Amino acid sequence: MNKTFKIILGIVLVVFLFYLVMPKSDKAGISGNFAKCLSDNGAKMYGASWCGACKKQKEIFGSSFKHVNYIECASSGGGQSATCSSANIEAYPTWEFSDGSRTSSVLGVNQLAQLTGCSLE
Repeated sequence: MNKTFKIILGIVLVVFLFYLVMPKSDKAGISGNFAKCLSDNGAKMYGASWCGACKKQKEIFGSSFKHVNYIECASSGGGQSATCSSANIEAYPTWEFSDGSRTSSVLGVNQLAQLTGCSLE
C-alpha cells in the first residue's frame, strides 16, 4: 500500500468510528420530551397520509413524532375520517391547542413552544 492510500484509509476509519460512537439524535434536534410535552399540554395535529405539508411537519420532529398526538384524517375509503369531519378539520396539517385555538399550517418548533409553553431544552 502506498502512503496516500494509508492516510485516506486512516481518515475514513476515524470518521467511521466518530459516527459509530456519537449518540443518535433525532432529526432537527427535537427531543422526545418536547414532543411529549406538546401532547401532555393538549396539542393535537390533524393530518393526512397523502398531505405533503404534513410530511414536512413530521420531518421536523424526526423520530420524536411518535410522541405527538397525531390524528389521521384520511379514511381508507377516500375522503375524510368521521373523527376529523366531526372536528370540522378543513385543511392539513391543523394543530389544535388546549384553549381550542387552531392553526392550519406547518409550524416550527419555536412557534409550537410559544403556543404550548413547552421548553425546547
